[in-house]
Amino acid sequence: MQSALHADADGTAVPASSPFLTVDDPASYTAAVERFLADPSPAAVPVWTGGRPDLVASAGRAATVYAGVRRPAPHACGVLLSPGTLPAGLAALIEPLAEEWLDEKELAAVLSDGPGTRRRAPDEGEGPGDGTTTDGPRTTGAAESRPDAGPADGPGVRDTAKDDDTFEGGRDGGTVDAAGPAPARSLLVAGLYEHFTLDPLWTALLAAARADTPITFLTGRDAASLAWFTAKQYAGIAADVQRLGLYTSTDRPPAPAGIHLRDERDVESEDIRTEILGTRWRRVLFQGHGKDDSINLADFTVCGLNETAPRAPGLLGPACAYGPTCYKPMDKLIQLREVRAAEIVLSSCNNAPFADAAIYDPKFQLMLNAIDGTAKDVVAAVTIHDSDRVENRVWMDAALRGASSAPSLNAGISTVQPFPAYLHFGMAADDAGPLPEPPSVDPGPLLLTASARLTAYLAGGLLPPGNPLRPRLGKLAAKVEGLVTRRSLAVRDQTGTMRGLLDDLQSLDQAIAARIAEDPENEISDYPAHFGDRSRLDASSAARVLCHCGRPAERYTRRALVPTALDTECVVCPRCGDVSLRLPGAPTVRIHADDEVPQGGTLRVRLVVRGARTGPLRLGVHVPRYLRADCAVEPALHRIRVTPDEDRVAEFTLSLSAGTSPQAYYVTAYAVQDLAVTMARRHFGVVPA
Repeated sequence: MQSALHADADGTAVPASSPFLTVDDPASYTAAVERFLADPSPAAVPVWTGGRPDLVASAGRAATVYAGVRRPAPHACGVLLSPGTLPAGLAALIEPLAEEWLDEKELAAVLSDGPGTRRRAPDEGEGPGDGTTTDGPRTTGAAESRPDAGPADGPGVRDTAKDDDTFEGGRDGGTVDAAGPAPARSLLVAGLYEHFTLDPLWTALLAAARADTPITFLTGRDAASLAWFTAKQYAGIAADVQRLGLYTSTDRPPAPAGIHLRDERDVESEDIRTEILGTRWRRVLFQGHGKDDSINLADFTVCGLNETAPRAPGLLGPACAYGPTCYKPMDKLIQLREVRAAEIVLSSCNNAPFADAAIYDPKFQLMLNAIDGTAKDVVAAVTIHDSDRVENRVWMDAALRGASSAPSLNAGISTVQPFPAYLHFGMAADDAGPLPEPPSVDPGPLLLTASARLTAYLAGGLLPPGNPLRPRLGKLAAKVEGLVTRRSLAVRDQTGTMRGLLDDLQSLDQAIAARIAEDPENEISDYPAHFGDRSRLDASSAARVLCHCGRPAERYTRRALVPTALDTECVVCPRCGDVSLRLPGAPTVRIHADDEVPQGGTLRVRLVVRGARTGPLRLGVHVPRYLRADCAVEPALHRIRVTPDEDRVAEFTLSLSAGTSPQAYYVTAYAVQDLAVTMARRHFGVVPA
């Protein structure tokens, strides 16, 4: 409920128990600002409303969100855009918000060189205190003479608050502490929205991001809006305003304790308008599709229209600028200016466009409407972006620990775009918590390896449509494709995901090994030839190694030419031929066996194996088709646990019939791990009994 208004001694309208003193007359405002800055314990901060009833109404609503006056810690540097356009009282109220003020031309230098030595105050050169505009900053030397000094003293401006300064006389009569010291090399840019332009601000934003310099903005659609937004920076948030909320029409993130979440299902079924407008929010985030003027939450719309603002001739407007009503249901419009929140986060594209890059008339813009409302901090997007569960996750973490929203969101989205998307409008003076670490969205090597192998097996023609392995491989491929998305990787604890992947891989490894044992000439066994035909030699990979037989052999890699083939590593012996074929990153296998075995005898085959990673591996051996009728292999398969840095051994026996033809044969060993098949061959001879 809006606080009732009463008349002050001079007839100024003041909300009951409000930290804001609304003033309509410019001269009275300038005088009120001078008194406020000179008073060590002011009860209320002056607000020049400029005759705008919407700002008076917002001040009334804000009285339910804020309690008492709290001077924010100043930023290290400030830049005032076109200072001559601001009333003197407003410039004076802005001055204490930075320790030193620089000319607009010095904006790039402050981001590369740190705080300069020239101190300027935004109200320097102001008129006679009657509300006339300032003539621009002038250089002062007052602060230069003292290394520990704050901003230069201007007319009616007291020294910058030190760490032990307090303002008394809050709503409850108690003391409200000053905020802590400003972050090193932080920057405040203030000015009317018409001066919030691509040049010079886009370059400044990119430079600030590269230098990791905190940068915030104070703006407004006109001087009255900027005066109201500046006044809110001096207000303390009421102790009982603690609710944190996230409303999204594009995601279903898990909600930690302490966050009131309405996801894409809830916004379809709940009366979120009544809920949003009926709650006092410490922070609330709205995420959905939209433009400058609106954010869509299913049938609900967060609306940027300020019906009291004048229409700018010649500028485009949304549908409601030309028709009798909105394109969405009127009973589901959420007027952003009426949301009672200390911080509003707008997580849609281009909801805080530069003045010379906007689609719509400022009358309809979300960010400006939020500034006209109760929020002292507005976080909004200056560009398009693809925020999703990662950003929702990191924002919830930031909200719970009291960290700043904009750098947290930008840290999350930095993995998909090289520039910041979110800006902080306001001083961010209440954001003292440590920034959360965004969840890693880099898929693990095993996930990417499995994805590459699945793609090659399924998309490159290796396995024909009728191959019995295709359905299971296809099912896992679809699962893995989902697991590599940012949304899936936004889950901080990937233990369950990886356990599920490992289970799937082990099950398929068993199926592949069993398929080879049943039919050694099946299509997957032909991968070296299939991929090799779509590859070329990497001459730099050639190296001399030893064959099983003890003779020198050549190892080399064939690099795949197309994404549906994989690299293959080959070892060729002048005597034994191709003794090893494998995918890079697959297990290694060496075969040890006697060179000869008599008819009716038994050949013991010992396999020495190392895995690509620690975990289970399937092993088997087979002989050529023309020997199988006379040879029994036991066991059919082995399952052993392997590591990448230690040999493991498995043994098989080949029992030959008495009628086996004496001649040369070979045995093929195969190892399967994480969908990769390694094959090794060793020659042996059968001699007469």
